[in-house]
Amino acid sequence: MILSSLSLPSIDSEFGAIPVRIVLLTALETTKVAAFKMVEPFNLSDPTKAAIANDIAGMTSSLYAQVVFLPIDVVYFLCPFK
Repeated sequence: MILSSLSLPSIDSEFGAIPVRIVLLTALETTKVAAFKMVEPFNLSDPTKAAIANDIAGMTSSLYAQVVFLPIDVVYFLCPFK
């Protein structure tokens, strides 16, 4: 098992940014598709629809990534095994 052989600090140093980027990009793309479908019925130009959908997707994916990363970062900061 990889988790039994690595301590918390080594897990963070080995895998720190990868899970956050996975969550960020997955949430960005799925939210972007949903946001495009949400703004389709409005009578707006295509660039405006794209801007609104990209804004919604960016804000939502950033929130999701912070929800995942912040608890991990706090646990790592408070970990006495550094």
